[in-house]
Amino acid sequence: TTTRAASTVPTPASSRPAPAPDDGNLLTDAGFEGGLTPWRPVAGSGLERVVDGREGSWALRLTRGQSRRPGVVHSAVATLRKGRRYDATAWVRASRPGVEVQVNLLELRGGKRFAVDTVGAVVTRAGEWQRLEVSHDAHRPGATLAVEILAPTLAGQTSLLVDDLAVHATSASMSIH
Repeated sequence: TTTRAASTVPTPASSRPAPAPDDGNLLTDAGFEGGLTPWRPVAGSGLERVVDGREGSWALRLTRGQSRRPGVVHSAVATLRKGRRYDATAWVRASRPGVEVQVNLLELRGGKRFAVDTVGAVVTRAGEWQRLEVSHDAHRPGATLAVEILAPTLAGQTSLLVDDLAVHATSASMSIH
């Protein structure tokens, strides 16, 4: 597991345009405009599509549900290619300050975790969107790339909104971080 520094940028919803459909984003419907498919809850977490998006109309709302470590996962973003770096961004907004958020890019081989890169942050202000970024260099070409968002300190009536996710593939040797 490798941890990279977090990039968090609070911003009002209107300050950044939504990505164009042909921008190379490996995630289809990254703004949840069409629904929650193929995202699924982690260990009994509550997932709901709500009209409260950063861009567009919709966002995903994550609640604790029955989970001790609430989260959401997209387990088949892409098939990894040799020499590629995968850069992910996610926008999150908590209903209360102090919520820890982790964004993981991970490789799956036969459904099992092989390699993970993680970025984490603590939401300091309720109601403000924050951008998180993480990068992952492919280890095993042919493995499946997955994206996971966890909120381990999400409590009772607190929720986390997720919107405008993106995953882009670049040449590992040309990326600068």
